[in-house]
Amino acid sequence: MQLQLSRLKREEIINQLACYCEEIFGSKRRAAFYVVVGHYTVVLSAVGAIIFSNNSTIFRIAVACWAIVIFLHNVFDGCFLVRLERALFDSKKWYGIWHLFLIPLEMIGYPTTRSLLDLVLVWSAVIVTSIALLRAM
Repeated sequence: MQLQLSRLKREEIINQLACYCEEIFGSKRRAAFYVVVGHYTVVLSAVGAIIFSNNSTIFRIAVACWAIVIFLHNVFDGCFLVRLERALFDSKKWYGIWHLFLIPLEMIGYPTTRSLLDLVLVWSAVIVTSIALLRAM
């Protein structure tokens, strides 16, 4: 079973979503702002709840959100919200929250690359998923 969408299909979906967001919010810039805020709010809330929540209902909702995030990353070959943000900002060079982990390395002169960012992303996902699984037991 093929989960990953083709590049053309991904771009088509993202462009349609960008047009829809622009219609709703009145401009690409405003739509991008709301997508970024929503993106960070959902992801940080889910990760925070997975790590810190003592409420089982909130924990389960957060795990479900995290599972959807992981699934969509596989379908879209990366974060579809980042792709949507890039489409709305009309820029290929858009930095997400994960780049904050690389700033200290850049400040001391360590070269940061796409492969280093990918490594940070993968290990972050592994750590959060492991915490979720351990807490669920």
